[in-house]
Amino acid sequence: MSDDQAFKKFDLSRVQEDTAREPKVSRAPMSDREKAGVNLTWGVLVIIGSFLLIMISLTAVGGPTPISELVEVQATDLNDPGAFELAVDQAVSALETQRQSRREFIIQLIDRVLVNVLLPVLTALLGYIFGTSDIGRSRTEEE
Repeated sequence: MSDDQAFKKFDLSRVQEDTAREPKVSRAPMSDREKAGVNLTWGVLVIIGSFLLIMISLTAVGGPTPISELVEVQATDLNDPGAFELAVDQAVSALETQRQSRREFIIQLIDRVLVNVLLPVLTALLGYIFGTSDIGRSRTEEE
């Protein structure tokens, strides 16, 4: 017996059509403290988002400009190729050092501000919101 024949043996004419029903969820209104906690959490999320946006823009757009190093390179004697190459190498190494120190500074700033301050505050606020909403639910269920 093939799979097509086995499938044709099922009689689907007596199957009732089922429609999706709306779930019966009663949501207790939030207290003023819960509303304040939610608003404060949204505020912290906005601060975190704007901080991340600023850090990403500083990383992508900002940075040391090579103008001062290029002026020093142009001031060197162009007739001596060894001096010119040495000046270019020094300018490139100075730019790399500046970029590396800037990258380390931004990473340290993100670590100190975001990871050590803002995320623990957000975690505490979310714990407060969900903790008070669980307490409110258990009180309404007891009554």
